[in-house]
Amino acid sequence: MSSMLPSAESDLSQRLKEQWGNTVVEFMRARFLDRHARGRTLRTALLQDAATTPSQSNSFCILKIDEYLEQCQVVGAPISYNPQPFLIQPRSIISIRGCFQLSLLQYLGQRLNAPTEALIGHLAFPKSFQVRAVKSQQNPFFTVQMITLGQAAPEFITGRKSRAVQYRRVNIHGAGHFSVEQQVTFIPFDLSHQAWSGLVLNDSGDPSGTTPWSNDTTSEQRFFPLMRSGSCAFDLPDMRNHDLPTGRNDNEYISPDPCYSRAKRDTEFLLDPELCVQDPFVFLCDLLDTSALCWTRFLSFMEEPLDCPNLNADQHAEILLHDKRIIDRANVYFSTVLDFIDQRHQLEWPVAAIGAQVEDIARRVRGDFMQLQTRALSLLDMRTQSIQIIMSTISIQESKKGLEQAERVGLLTLLAFVFIPLTFISSLFGMNVTAFTSPNPSLKYFFAIALPFTAVCVAIPLWGQIRKGYASLCTMIKNRYFGFRVAKLKNQV
Repeated sequence: MSSMLPSAESDLSQRLKEQWGNTVVEFMRARFLDRHARGRTLRTALLQDAATTPSQSNSFCILKIDEYLEQCQVVGAPISYNPQPFLIQPRSIISIRGCFQLSLLQYLGQRLNAPTEALIGHLAFPKSFQVRAVKSQQNPFFTVQMITLGQAAPEFITGRKSRAVQYRRVNIHGAGHFSVEQQVTFIPFDLSHQAWSGLVLNDSGDPSGTTPWSNDTTSEQRFFPLMRSGSCAFDLPDMRNHDLPTGRNDNEYISPDPCYSRAKRDTEFLLDPELCVQDPFVFLCDLLDTSALCWTRFLSFMEEPLDCPNLNADQHAEILLHDKRIIDRANVYFSTVLDFIDQRHQLEWPVAAIGAQVEDIARRVRGDFMQLQTRALSLLDMRTQSIQIIMSTISIQESKKGLEQAERVGLLTLLAFVFIPLTFISSLFGMNVTAFTSPNPSLKYFFAIALPFTAVCVAIPLWGQIRKGYASLCTMIKNRYFGFRVAKLKNQV
């Protein structure tokens, strides 16, 4: 019997490997990722033999749900954790922050039976897209979008680098502000009645690491902190203020990590830990709270007028169009959150025994994102109207430039009608003709021929204006003559 156990385990491992390979290939083809060099390289790496022991060098932990909540205070935030042997226990949280290694990704994909869309889709693929769930069939996972507002010199922002921190996009706003878009993917697994385990994939890695977009560690880089004051609100100075609040540590804001920034402000876990242990949706709501906080900060920044007096109309329109695209993506995300909250009962997730409290939490989170969506739609209207006004202004300016250029071309053409006839007559008199050379004709003959000929040539392009002027002159003479006759008749009467 014992001799068959290794064989059975080997068969199970082989089946899991084949199943993983099929899902990887299907996912890559559905997203057209296998047609790119990076996609083919990644597919080869994902299908190779995984390490016997999965590993993750940094920003990784496996804890019981209650232990995780006690240590992190905010879901997705970094915690002090001593690495232990990789052992997945019931009711545990696997937290991976930053770029995770492929051996761990393969292990999770094969052993946890997690959705391929959630695992591989979490990687920041170039030239890829995400498929939204329909209302009638929600995905068994959720991707939370984060955005962090910061200030730095744009010349220090460079391309993607292999650091612990990864990001989706870096957006430039004016001369001294930028934003970093990231995401956190939450994947529940081992679901049963009021019991579950979960996988949290966070783009933000070790907060003590160097930022991924700056090649100069001495440059000034600061991120606005997340400070909570009530529900979905902030207690901060002016949005455009370049100085951090007094008494704050600058090192707290050098990493684009909303979960870490919020953990520095919240002294305790805001939700009921017991509800989180029972219901994964309550656990997810804490991530949605962090998302609502950072999007509130960003939309507040977008509502401030752009103070860039040195920008021309084209540059201003380009900035507004770029901001509109960001807000468009935010509006799609807000709609996704609202649909997920409304249709969450379709999922086979465990439900807490105290359903009324969960419904209150859902209504609060839904209200926050309804408010964010309303603000986003208002900003979209403002950006659209501003772009239309600027484009109309640019069109008027271009029309004026075209008219001015047409006038200059008209003057140049008129000069050509003067000089070309004179040049022709001059060349005619300069010909080696006996009538012109012996004896040489007087200069008056040249002017007697050149001036009438030039006058006729100039009158050709001006013929329309001459006719209009002649008609106006005739009308004026008739009016004066008619007025004179009327006055004379009145005097006779």
